[in-house]
Amino acid sequence: MHKNEIFAHLEKNPLTTKQYEACASQARTTLVLAGAGTGKTSTLMGRIVYLWEKGLSQAHQILPLAFAVDAAHEIQSRIEKVATSVGGFSLEGFQARTFHSLGLYIVSAVEGQRPLVSTLIDENSLLSFFQMQFSQLRKEDLSYREWLYQYYTFYDEQSSWRTLNDDYVLNQTELRIANRLYFLGISYCYHAHYEKDIYLDKPYQPYCCTFYLPDRKLYIDVLDCKETELSLEQQQRQQKLNNIHQHYGTNYQIFYADDEVMFEPSTIYTNPMLSHSVGRMDSLLKLLINLFLYLKSMGYSSQWLKTYLQENQIHSEEKAFPLLKQYCLYALLYPLWQAYEDYLKNEKSIDFDGMINKAKQYIKEGRFIVPWQDILIDEFQDISLARLQLIQAMREQNPTIRLFCVGDDWQTIYQFAGSELTYIRDIAQYFGEVKVVSLDTTFRFHQQLGDISSTFVQQNPRQYQKELRSFDTRIRNSVFLVPQNTEHKNIETVFAHVLYDLQIDAPQTCLILARFNHQLPDEMTLNRWQTSYPLLLFRCASIHASKGTEADIVIIVDVNSGEEGLPSEKQDRLALFKRKEETFLYAEERRVFYVALTRARERVYLCYDAQNISPFIEEIQQRHAFIQCIKKSNDHSIKKQSWVKWFSGWRDRLMKSLEK
Repeated sequence: MHKNEIFAHLEKNPLTTKQYEACASQARTTLVLAGAGTGKTSTLMGRIVYLWEKGLSQAHQILPLAFAVDAAHEIQSRIEKVATSVGGFSLEGFQARTFHSLGLYIVSAVEGQRPLVSTLIDENSLLSFFQMQFSQLRKEDLSYREWLYQYYTFYDEQSSWRTLNDDYVLNQTELRIANRLYFLGISYCYHAHYEKDIYLDKPYQPYCCTFYLPDRKLYIDVLDCKETELSLEQQQRQQKLNNIHQHYGTNYQIFYADDEVMFEPSTIYTNPMLSHSVGRMDSLLKLLINLFLYLKSMGYSSQWLKTYLQENQIHSEEKAFPLLKQYCLYALLYPLWQAYEDYLKNEKSIDFDGMINKAKQYIKEGRFIVPWQDILIDEFQDISLARLQLIQAMREQNPTIRLFCVGDDWQTIYQFAGSELTYIRDIAQYFGEVKVVSLDTTFRFHQQLGDISSTFVQQNPRQYQKELRSFDTRIRNSVFLVPQNTEHKNIETVFAHVLYDLQIDAPQTCLILARFNHQLPDEMTLNRWQTSYPLLLFRCASIHASKGTEADIVIIVDVNSGEEGLPSEKQDRLALFKRKEETFLYAEERRVFYVALTRARERVYLCYDAQNISPFIEEIQQRHAFIQCIKKSNDHSIKKQSWVKWFSGWRDRLMKSLEK
């Protein structure tokens, strides 16, 4: 490809050889692997200009697609600037879009009017709607209450034999009875003392029954075995208890593991759901909402769910535990999803996933004729199945469409939103033969940080193996370890170290990252730091929210092991519903850590609990012995030294400038 004047002045830095190669691809499907800081947007700009200049497509035949509105606006704005500065290019009919706006455009074109977008696309509105429906179902629908009983008794793996009355019982049989009583509105006391002082086993341990129902004056004992499996000692003990209750005339009942639990509901029925179990109900509702959003991103509907439930009538003796749990959650989700679709129908509205699915259908039916010859997709690693199928439908209608997909499999971190590594890693399965071009030069960070981060992420053999060179070839320390303890997490030590070590004389951006939002500093703390350290311009974000951003200095907090560490060892509650495609340990968490490392232009500081160190830190320490560790020292002393060193450097530079 001729490196003409247009391309040389397309961006601040001329396009690299690999960028030129990608822009000039003649393949029907091109995948550009654009690592952190390699200039993916510049490559998209170059591709559009190449198509124009070579006469392969006119402006209205080119469709750039992005996931975020801001990204689509950036592409549109930068292309308009290029067209204005160069001249000779008409932008008539050219529009960079998000997938949502594309769905809206197609549906509007076919139906002759713009559809009403539902108010439930707002996250808070959706949550309020589901809360209202969930509350109503658990109060009024007996079959729904039965599914709730099934879930909390048999499938809630977070319960640890914790009842909905907040008692911690000893076995599954006790849990089964306690939750049945709870759902029937029957009050009970767990391990209640008998009304008489009776000592069976030890003189200081009075007899306690398993449950006592005060409204019915009924004592219940539970044995977690079948009646036929009782030992001689257990039989003798039970005979003693029977004799005691007969002697004192008290009501008594024994339940065994294989007994069916039958009680009449309370005559004075109150809704027990609101007393002890609000937090657990909220946790279940959150799981159901996430499952709802995930299934919608895969292109499913409530009708699909209804069909699944009808065709998979199951019993515990016939199916494995995971399938029973999946069926139970689907049964809990279905009436919520049905209520959601009924709401949209009554509102005469549509949501974003609905627009994408309807657009796909209109294309398949030939009701919308695809006008584009070239489709460019930004952040391809984030694509979900429904969006992938929309692109497939366009390609099926017009096989000559060229696809230009720009993404980075190393940054596939949105599985919770429906993206999967396989869509970018195995792209040929979806779009046929593919030309893969790996951009090999990063303009963001220097070589040491590039080596550490790329070596780390490529330990997973499912990731594309590629070499990333830095435009900045200077060798300097870039990753620092900051051991802390649980009681003392003063990251101001890091601020002082930055000022002292770098001799900063101009403001530097400082991005504080955490795996979870609640681990980030609050606004008051951030403001206090900004006042104390004016040369550091602070921002903070979760790692997922930081994707696409960068800063001079990055500080990652709580890089520990455990559920809220990095990697997070929290169980993925949707794992049951996802394809078991990745077997590498912490595969997605490894990519999350890579994203965090590569937000930095200069330095990364990893703050961790010295007693609870992350396996990721242990790994990079083992592979890169040169990584420095900042030892804990007196904060006041460090601050004083840093300001003295900075002032001395500033004074020297000022004197030299005056001498000139």
